[in-house]
Amino acid sequence: MSKMSISLLFSQEFLDFMEYITESTDAVAERTSSSRIKLIHNNVRKIKASEKMGVKYMQLWEEKELIRAEGKAEGKKEGVKEGVKEGKAEMLVRNVEAVMENFGIDQQKACEGLGITVVEYQSAKRSKGN
Repeated sequence: MSKMSISLLFSQEFLDFMEYITESTDAVAERTSSSRIKLIHNNVRKIKASEKMGVKYMQLWEEKELIRAEGKAEGKKEGVKEGVKEGKAEMLVRNVEAVMENFGIDQQKACEGLGITVVEYQSAKRSKGN
């Protein structure tokens, strides 16, 4: 779309506002004839200049970072826990199958020999998709 066709579809104030959103500078705010955009720019400048607002912004940013870090740590902990659980299931399945193959015995006897139930073995096998 050309600039000409865009300017026919939207008001100049809207186009100026889109430019201001893209580049919120004094120069862009001064170029517009829109009193609304100038008012918005003045409020933005006041907020940026306000030490109190700066402190609030930093507190919110720090809080957000803390929450993100806690979430990462919790996710990592859950991942490790899940990995250990999967590892145990995989080892259990491997052990039962190795005992059956090496000693030529059935599943029931292999499980008994390893001190687990057939249900535990089958559950581990299902969880691994074997």
